[in-house]
Amino acid sequence: MPTITLPQLNERLKLLPPEKLAVVYDFVSYLGERELNLRLRETPTEAYHTMLASEPVLNRDWDRPEEDQAGAGQAADPVLQFGVQPITDEITDASADHDRYLYGET
Repeated sequence: MPTITLPQLNERLKLLPPEKLAVVYDFVSYLGERELNLRLRETPTEAYHTMLASEPVLNRDWDRPEEDQAGAGQAADPVLQFGVQPITDEITDASADHDRYLYGET
């Protein structure tokens, strides 16, 4: 792709009607935001470094028998039992006969 200078771009922009300038402005704004987001992802922040540094400490705390015992009580939670015994019916595939089930049509 050839190098384009700002004066060249400015000359082209002068030829556009206002509604097209708004589209160009939106697109350039999008490109600028995307570029900024890419740079932020590539540049590790202090929070990212803190997260990495704290991971071994947290692992020591989480990998203890007390934590395993605390988690064992979650098995009795009825919400975690959803889907263990699915409901069955004579309908094998409701999507196959969608209209008949919803509207009574054959």
